[in-house]
Amino acid sequence: MTGPLKEQLENRLPWLFHDLGFRVTYCDYSPKHFGHSLVVIQSDSLRLRFVRDKSLIKLDLASLSEPDQWMELGFLWLTLTGDRPDPELEGWAWFFREHLAELTDALGPRYAQTKLEYKRRDEESGRIAARYIPVLTWRGRLNRFRATTPGMMVMGPLGWIVFAGWMAWEIVK
Repeated sequence: MTGPLKEQLENRLPWLFHDLGFRVTYCDYSPKHFGHSLVVIQSDSLRLRFVRDKSLIKLDLASLSEPDQWMELGFLWLTLTGDRPDPELEGWAWFFREHLAELTDALGPRYAQTKLEYKRRDEESGRIAARYIPVLTWRGRLNRFRATTPGMMVMGPLGWIVFAGWMAWEIVK
């Protein structure tokens, strides 16, 4: 997909605007940054944010009571049901349409409960991910430094040449 995401939503998903009453509140498109595009639409009950970054599309939802507290749709659905979908633009939009009542309820009357459960799941995911990230030891830090450009110069051939020159200078003194 190329071009502004706003036009694609209007052309390919007109039911969002006509049937569900959403209206565009913000849009941005940057052809210089791999076609990155952002569209925020809002109805009387929800806010949606479509984000395309390097051809990947993500859909976030927010409650009108906290309009800047975005929740990623896939993770929100995982929080609510235990199952995570993985569609693209049309799939996200159709998924949203199919589950509009549950999502509106979760971000409306049950918003406080949804927010707590979302935060709990997010922290749990962080703890699970942390299990697979090794603790950074002194040796690991040294290896990470060695992999950087300054590290390659200092610990590579140039480093050995400088070290040998310094040792020769110390002996000659």
